[in-house]
Amino acid sequence: MNIKDSTKNIYNDGEFNYFYNEKKQLTEKRSFETLFLTQYFYNKNGLLKKTIGTDVKNRYRHIIEYSYDKCSNITEQKEEETGESIRGYLFKPSVLNYEYKYNNKDCIWTKKYLTIDGKKKLVKKRFLEKNIRQKW
Repeated sequence: MNIKDSTKNIYNDGEFNYFYNEKKQLTEKRSFETLFLTQYFYNKNGLLKKTIGTDVKNRYRHIIEYSYDKCSNITEQKEEETGESIRGYLFKPSVLNYEYKYNNKDCIWTKKYLTIDGKKKLVKKRFLEKNIRQKW
């Protein structure tokens, strides 16, 4: 059962409560089953800057931070866990770095690279169609 309270910007899907701000950005997600809370923070451009997940007793934290280029494409994702994990172990902190190749002035990338251990790997490629003027 999905329930939406538009006056308080809360949405419930039976498993989670989702909270939104006046800009309709997700600000918080709460799990009923695991009592886990995730908070979402945005930069001045409205892009996701950081997520912080915690358990109900605040013994565990999962933090992800994001950085972007001038075209609003993600360039870095830092992730770390601290405290006492429910799994019994913590993942090592990680950093993912992305780079883009732009073949235009409209900030539409044609190649996306992921840098791992100093080596750049192509992870996505797309082709742009040239503007074709049609006569009617």
